[in-house]
Amino acid sequence: DSASSRGAKEFVSSVSSNHTYQSSSSLLPRPVLQHPMKFYLHDKDTDSPRVWHQCADSLGIAFQLVTQHEWANGLPQDTGIVVFDRSVCEPHFIRQIARFCGDNRRQQVIVTGLGMTMNHAVDLMRVGAAIAFEKPLDSDRLTASLPGIFQQARQMVKDEAEYLHLDNLFRSLTARERQVLDLVLEGIHNRISALQLGVSVRTVEARRAKVYRKLECNHLAELVRKMERLESLKVTFAPTQHPNRDVCLFGGHHFERTIPDISRFECS
Repeated sequence: DSASSRGAKEFVSSVSSNHTYQSSSSLLPRPVLQHPMKFYLHDKDTDSPRVWHQCADSLGIAFQLVTQHEWANGLPQDTGIVVFDRSVCEPHFIRQIARFCGDNRRQQVIVTGLGMTMNHAVDLMRVGAAIAFEKPLDSDRLTASLPGIFQQARQMVKDEAEYLHLDNLFRSLTARERQVLDLVLEGIHNRISALQLGVSVRTVEARRAKVYRKLECNHLAELVRKMERLESLKVTFAPTQHPNRDVCLFGGHHFERTIPDISRFECS
């Protein structure tokens, strides 16, 4: 469809000569990461950990490699990088990746596999994957492409910390303070707010002052910016309840995942 075509043009940058496909947002300057980044590898190929380690060492990036056998409690829920090889996601590997990406927005998802085509890469990135590599893996190609992925993952960690901080600030408000906040955001004068709430103007002013203090704001514009920022971060980090769930299979392990709208994707 037209929306998908526009998304593909904006989101996809391909390097067909070395069969590496990635989102244009991944082409960022090399990051300097001081702390280990969790790096989950789900691949039947026993040589893959060596290749990924070699790549990280050459970049000077420290990461904590967690193989599929070390996943004690199912798929990762914390922020990090997840690598899925096509061999552990068959059949219909694009559907499997779509389910995971739809339910795990904290992770940067990398997909590898034999026979990875441009069409596969485009569909994978449309459903949320950051990059796709064709096998056999080449350490030089990984080294050239991974810095941006690590930088995005590190930014995700910072964004999650910001979300938790803002969420805690707003949760600290009492029910009465929330009432005043709603009226303030509606632009209602303190006198009118007092009439609506059945309290004195001084009480409204006192509650308003507490709202500003608890939310660490000096003025209304700052308060609005924080609320808008929190709402944008909720899309990625807020816990959600999913009424429609399905079980997807990754390499013999069953995990419940939300089913996104992926009916338009052709799956190999």
